[in-house]
Amino acid sequence: MCYSWLIVTLSVGKEVRRKMSLKSTATNASLLLLTLAAVVAQSATYNPSFYVCCNGQLKSKTSGDSCCGTQNYNPAFYVCCNGQLKSKTSGDSCCGTQNYNPNFYVCCNGQLKSIASGSACCGTQNYNPTYYVCCNGQLQSKASGSSCCGTQNYNPNYYTCCSGQLKSIASGSACCGTQNYNPSFYVCCNGQLKSTASGSSCCGTQNYNPTYYTCCSGQLKSIASGSACCGTQNYNPSFYVCCNDQLKSTASGSSCCGTQNYNPTYYTCCSGQLQSKPSGSSCCGTQNYNPSYYTCCSGQLRSIASGSACCGTQNYNPSFYVCCNDQLKSTASGSSCCGTQNYNPSYYTCCGGQLSASSSGTACCL
Repeated sequence: MCYSWLIVTLSVGKEVRRKMSLKSTATNASLLLLTLAAVVAQSATYNPSFYVCCNGQLKSKTSGDSCCGTQNYNPAFYVCCNGQLKSKTSGDSCCGTQNYNPNFYVCCNGQLKSIASGSACCGTQNYNPTYYVCCNGQLQSKASGSSCCGTQNYNPNYYTCCSGQLKSIASGSACCGTQNYNPSFYVCCNGQLKSTASGSSCCGTQNYNPTYYTCCSGQLKSIASGSACCGTQNYNPSFYVCCNDQLKSTASGSSCCGTQNYNPTYYTCCSGQLQSKPSGSSCCGTQNYNPSYYTCCSGQLRSIASGSACCGTQNYNPSFYVCCNDQLKSTASGSSCCGTQNYNPSYYTCCGGQLSASSSGTACCL
């Protein structure tokens, strides 16, 4: 009796453990399938002849080949307004999430207005531009003028607008700050009016005659010493060259390398450092080199014998290698890149940095 009870108990225990094991296996399998589905969803390839990708979701083209958010639709019957599908029977134009017929309505800042009151917008109001003008969001009758000065409208035949203030055109049509003036008699220098009798050119707030003076960094200099500027100094470019605001005699050369001047026949300038040209006229950082023998890869010189193309600081021959994100890969596996991997596009498709077999399609839905 006791032995029979023990055998039954052991049998029941084994069955419970077997069912629990099966349940655990099923749960693990479900989790694996969900994980695989998530990976496929992240890097799904598809055939664009049968599907459309709407914000990362594949949809059958039978419902339409256009997208509105994650929905697909037929644009012959629907219109997408800010992510919402609307039937085209109400109109094919959008105003926010509403659709409308532009023959009867106008959209003013997201609000629909009957076109009977006018087809132009001024803020959320609509109006007829034949009778009104919109000045900074305020409607004004065109009877007073069709030009705007701030929220006021005016007639430019009688007034001019200077920094938002209306001035009578009788005093002049040009503006200098909030003042208006006649440019035949005055010049505006940094917001200050000056009589053109002293000159019509400006140097800061001063006016001058360019026949006698030149303006160097806001300072007036007599043109007798030269018409060119080097900082606040003026000079004659026939005798001097300006290198970073420093004057140098052209006897040593008319080209600049930092604050030094040099003769480009004998020297080359590499990142602010002078190098003798016999070593080469090309630069790699502060070094100069001959491109017939070397190539510059990210600031490092490499012998061209190993290849003229660069992959980071390495050089290589593109006939045998491909550079994928600064990593060299043999072209034997393919000459296209997907992240740091190389592949053959005849057999694979790259979607979001992951390779997928082209058999499922060549387009990506991410």
